[in-house]
Amino acid sequence: MSRLQLLLIGFLLLAAGFAGGWATHRSMVVDRMHDVARMRKSGGFEDFLYRRIQATPEQQKTLDPIVQRYGVRIDSIHHRFGVDRRAMIDQMHEEIKPLLTEEQVEKLNRFSRRFEMRDGHPKKRRQRD
Repeated sequence: MSRLQLLLIGFLLLAAGFAGGWATHRSMVVDRMHDVARMRKSGGFEDFLYRRIQATPEQQKTLDPIVQRYGVRIDSIHHRFGVDRRAMIDQMHEEIKPLLTEEQVEKLNRFSRRFEMRDGHPKKRRQRD
């Protein structure tokens, strides 16, 4: 093989390794993000805790009442946080809109629409009720 062919093969192997490593890392990060999101809910918190401590079935039976009680509280705190955060953002928007141009207000409205359908937002709560 010529030197150029060896360099080309080496470069391709390096590129393939980089791409494979990047894809694997991205997959791991996405899985971790989903784990964190699931922990916001009561059942997800319980599952994650039991997996993390490797609780036996007997231990789970003993721990269930305690863990469920705290899981419900964690779920409630997360929900209230979302509602409070959205109300604060809406209040800020009302204060800054008079200081913006029409184009900036439209951009702010488009930006805000991304968050309207998340749990806890008043518009979504009205639709569910």
